[in-house]
Order: sequence, then structure tokens, then C-alpha cells
Amino acid sequence: MAYGRDLADRLLLPRQRPDVWCAITVSGLELSRVFLDTFDKLDSRYSEVIDFWSVGRQKKTKRIIRFGVPKAEANDFAGLRGRHVFIIDSAIHSGETFSAVHDRIAAAKPASIATYSLVVKRSSCFYPTYWGCTIADSDRAYFLLDRIPNNRLSTGRSDHGTKPYWSFKRLEKADCSRSPVCSGLKSIDGMSWSDRHYGMLTNENGLATYLCEVGSQIAGFLTFHYEPGRTFVVDEVAVDRKWQGKGLGGTLVRFADTLARQSSLPRVKLWAIANKTKFYRKYGYKPIIGEPKVWCGDEEFQPMVKVGLYRTYFEPG
Repeated sequence: MAYGRDLADRLLLPRQRPDVWCAITVSGLELSRVFLDTFDKLDSRYSEVIDFWSVGRQKKTKRIIRFGVPKAEANDFAGLRGRHVFIIDSAIHSGETFSAVHDRIAAAKPASIATYSLVVKRSSCFYPTYWGCTIADSDRAYFLLDRIPNNRLSTGRSDHGTKPYWSFKRLEKADCSRSPVCSGLKSIDGMSWSDRHYGMLTNENGLATYLCEVGSQIAGFLTFHYEPGRTFVVDEVAVDRKWQGKGLGGTLVRFADTLARQSSLPRVKLWAIANKTKFYRKYGYKPIIGEPKVWCGDEEFQPMVKVGLYRTYFEPG
């Protein structure tokens, strides 16, 4: 199975190789079995050294619990502390359950958390570290191909050793009390999570903020909106100083491209801090000719654009 081989290429490396698999409900269990069969063909010892947990949401209390263990142990996640955890499900719909599982496991303070879903619906409030494909809310997924498209947010082997496992989560009200990201830019650091959440509730252009989480910590975030003329506009790209230099900035930029593609938008526009334009050029962005730079306090921003995400929509640069 192509998706299993792709995932194995990323997880069967020495760095942070997960030693606990947490499968969400029955569908996660079935997908795990398929993937582990693929993994065993590449590394016969792998499945022998991992712990396998079944997790999900309890119907009555809505709490995240472990299944298949004595009742007294159902709420005990302490065994994950300091370990490398992999959370897997077959499909993410709203993302609420997957997000709750991630947060419950993160509270146990594992060494790392990698996440995966075979299918992710576009409107999900949670995007995992890795996923197979994205579909519209009304679509169903069919897997008939032996090969998969190159739509990953990580480049595979070259990322390992530098980039931590991350997940993307849409900013929610409960996040407003969390510690802010300190990127070093006054224009970004001066706005609170509450300000951004309020903007999401009142803006009519699809304004949204997604948090980039590493375990239980917010390592960075992306804010965007949609503009008339088939343009996806990136308002903020920020990485906390603690996590800068680890590849997360590039992941956020590629995530913006992914969201634009999912919305069939051919242009992505952003304002790059003037001394960081080289970084965005690396990802295909070019300065917008004739559009002036913008000043915010003592910070200078250069408008840049990336066009031609789809050949059918390609516009001369």
C-alpha cells in the first residue's frame, strides 16, 4: 500500500521513532494493522518493540479514555511520559475528537507526538503531522492508485534530525488563555489570542488562525483570509524564538500553499518582513511589482505573491 510505504519512510528512521501507537477507535485500529504489516516488511523488528493503545472518547462523559484495559486504568495516561507517541486514525471529519485525543496525550508530557490520518476533511479544526489526502466535506475517499501525490508538508528523510513532530489546530476559545508566541516582531507579538479569535468570529472573509503545536506547546501559527480575485492572503506567519531555526517556518508557508490548493485558489499573497524576503523566495514567492512596501511602526514589510499553484490557473509572474 503506497500510503503505508510513504509513512514508513518517515517513521522508520532512528530519530524519534515512535514506540507507542495510539489508535483512535476501531477504524484507527484497522488502519494500524494494515500499516504495521507494511512496516514489518521493511523492518521485521519494529512491531515487536512498540506498545499498542486503543483510545477514544467515552460516550457519556466525553472524556478521552483507553479501551481494552481494566476500568481503573482507562483514564491513566501516565505511561506515555517521556515516550515517543504516534496517534493514528483513518479519517478526520470535524477534527474535534482527534484534537481532544492529542491534547489528552500531550498533557501526559511524552517526548514527542506524531499524528496521522489517511483522510482529512478540508474544514477540520485539526491537521495532523502527516495525512494521506484531503477531501471536501461532502466527498468520500476512494483509494485506487499505487502511487500518491507529492502533497506532504515535510520532505521526508531530509527533515529528520532538524524538524520536530508538529500538528496544526484551528484557534479555539479555549486556547485564548494559553501562553503567547514570542516571535520577536512587535506587530505580531502585540496581538493576543483573544484578539485573533474575536477576528475569526467577526470577519466575513474567512479569517482564521491555525496553531502549530509541538506536543502541548504552541511553536508558531498561521493567520490567513480570502480576498476577491481568487487570492489566498497570509496575514501572519510566526514561529516562537524557542523553535526558530528548526524548519517550522517553512512548514507554515507550505501549509498556506496547501490550504490555497484545497480551496482551488491560484494566488497566495503575503507581506514579508523586508529582511526575510530571501526566505519566501525559496518557496516560490516574488515581490509584487508596483505595490509599495508597508510600514508598521519601525517594521518594514514587502508585499509578495506566489502564482500558478494550478496549471489551469497559471498567471504570468
